[in-house]
Amino acid sequence: MGTLIFGGPGPVRPVPGRVVAVGSAGTQAQVTAGDDGRFRMSLPPGSYQVTGHSPKVLLNGSEVQCSAAHPVKITARRTTRGITVTCTLI
Repeated sequence: MGTLIFGGPGPVRPVPGRVVAVGSAGTQAQVTAGDDGRFRMSLPPGSYQVTGHSPKVLLNGSEVQCSAAHPVKITARRTTRGITVTCTLI
């Protein structure tokens, strides 16, 4: 479970969009984050790079790449919470 947020200048706020997890073994999953920025994925155990995009975060008319600060490790029979995928304008 996680949240897609806009963390640019000003206050941090949740944003809707798409979140993608790509595993080291090539496993890939994509989900939609709602208006509250929240998303949920079901993934097999492994290490994942988690990225996203939001139509609410644009730079020069294009959606910016959003990402989790660190790879996310999924273990069997455990729910991983608190994944934050951040969109910034740099």
